[in-house]
Amino acid sequence: MINKCNAVCSALTVSELGVLHARSSTGCSRPRARLACSHCQQGGNEIERYELSSNSTRDDLIPIALAVHALLSGLPVTMRSQNHRGVQIEEGKVKSLHYTGPVLEQVLAENTVIKTRPQSGEYVKVPVVVAPIQDSSGAAIAAIGVVDVTGVLDLADLMSRQSQIISQMRYCPVPASK
Repeated sequence: MINKCNAVCSALTVSELGVLHARSSTGCSRPRARLACSHCQQGGNEIERYELSSNSTRDDLIPIALAVHALLSGLPVTMRSQNHRGVQIEEGKVKSLHYTGPVLEQVLAENTVIKTRPQSGEYVKVPVVVAPIQDSSGAAIAAIGVVDVTGVLDLADLMSRQSQIISQMRYCPVPASK
């Protein structure tokens, strides 16, 4: 959709590589809440914009998910909107274009951040953290999740197993000093 724009806006745009760029330009009359796929016509130059709403499709979500994936040094990222299945990003590539998972759906329903080890789905027993993306009224319009590297090292679990670890160490041969 091509629109002629006259107002001044400041928005975030996403390059083809999935890198977020801050952009301030004359032209777009769209609300600032949009994270940039409608096209704005500005002096003959098209600016691609991806809409972030409860109706966002995978095409809107892919660049955002790729950018988050890159920012987190390649951690797996999943993302979906309230009304459409989303995307799964792993190893720098889109792994699924129709992704949903139990924690993404729970976050959309409860509108709260959840840190857990899912009991079902593709990331079963892998620590994840999923957060809602909220509109201006606070309603969850989308959810984004990543593998929780802080959950991999469960200190409480390690401490509870300390006596077991120590007893196992007693049976490990210790090399004699020279």
